[in-house]
Amino acid sequence: MIRKLVIIGAGDFGREVAALVRRINLSESEIKYEILGFVDDSEQLQGKIVDGIPVIGKIELLNEYEEELYAVCSVGVGKTRKKIIEKIMNEKILFPNLIDPTVVFLEDSKMGVGNIICANNAISIATQMDNHVIINLSCTIGHDVKVGSYCTINPGSNLSGFVELEDCVDVGTGTKIIQHVSIGNNTTIGAGTVVVRDIEPNVTVVGSPARVIKYHME
Repeated sequence: MIRKLVIIGAGDFGREVAALVRRINLSESEIKYEILGFVDDSEQLQGKIVDGIPVIGKIELLNEYEEELYAVCSVGVGKTRKKIIEKIMNEKILFPNLIDPTVVFLEDSKMGVGNIICANNAISIATQMDNHVIINLSCTIGHDVKVGSYCTINPGSNLSGFVELEDCVDVGTGTKIIQHVSIGNNTTIGAGTVVVRDIEPNVTVVGSPARVIKYHME
């Protein structure tokens, strides 16, 4: 059965998600998803065509849909992604996990819904991923890692064993996190950061080793 799919967010990563869907379709014996279009709240994008895919309306359109529909959120900032998903109250909207055919999973990995895992990722044993997580290109996720909902792990990042990310953690490109480190809610880790100790919630950290440069409101 072909599943009708809408991509939330018509930005650059939304375009990448569309390409991911095409890769998934090509890897299956039959087409799995039909992309109906993007939904995006930007006034400038309404009625536009993005990489051959129409922007069919704003996010509120999903609450008006009367048939079963699949949706995935491509907005890169976890805290923003959470706000968007929490606005969708329609029980007809379902959130699939989109996983590139090249992703390597070892044993006993668990995940929730709405996750996007891009090409060339390796995910080790006994990992847990909650909901609406994005793992971008070419990351490694070590054994027994826990990734909370709405986390974003950007390209080329490496999480060692027993790392725990709480909700809405944004991990910058090329970040390294050593084993047994916990990262608090709503934390941003700058590109190229090396994390060697626990990080408190609601901060931005950068550098090697990571240091706090900014405190956020919850």
